[in-house]
Amino acid sequence: MVQPEEPDAIDRDLDLGRLLDALADGALRAIVPGASGDEPVLRYLDVEERVLFDRVDRLLSDGPDLTAAARRRHRHLLGARRDGEDDRWHDLLREHVDTQRRVLYPKLLRALDERGRTELAGALEEARLSREEADVPTSLPLEP
Repeated sequence: MVQPEEPDAIDRDLDLGRLLDALADGALRAIVPGASGDEPVLRYLDVEERVLFDRVDRLLSDGPDLTAAARRRHRHLLGARRDGEDDRWHDLLREHVDTQRRVLYPKLLRALDERGRTELAGALEEARLSREEADVPTSLPLEP
C-alpha cells in the first residue's frame, strides 16, 4: 500500500510554489499599463540569479543547461528594456515566466527534499526582502 504524503510536506510544497508564483506574478504585474516601474521585474530576475540558479545547477542533471538558457533570456529581457523596446520586453518577460513555471520550477520542486524546500523558501523570502529594503536598488549586469 502506498503511504500518502504527510500534510506538512504538501503544505511546504504549496508554500514554496506560492513563493515562486508570487515573485513571477509581481514581475508580470509590473508590465501592465499604469504599473509603477521595473523594480518588481528586476527583483524577480535578481532572486532567480542569486537564489535559484545555484540550486538548479547543483540538483538537476540538466541544471546547467536550464540556467544558461534562463540567463540568456535575462540578458535579452534587460537588453530590450535598455533599448526601450517595451513590447518586446513584455513579450520576453511573459515567455520567460511561462518557461520557468512549466519547466524549471516543477523540476526543482521534485528534486528538493523537505529540508531543501524549507531552505529554499527561506532563501527566496530573504532575497526578496533584502532587495526591497536596499537603500539603492541594484540592477543586473548585462553580460555578453
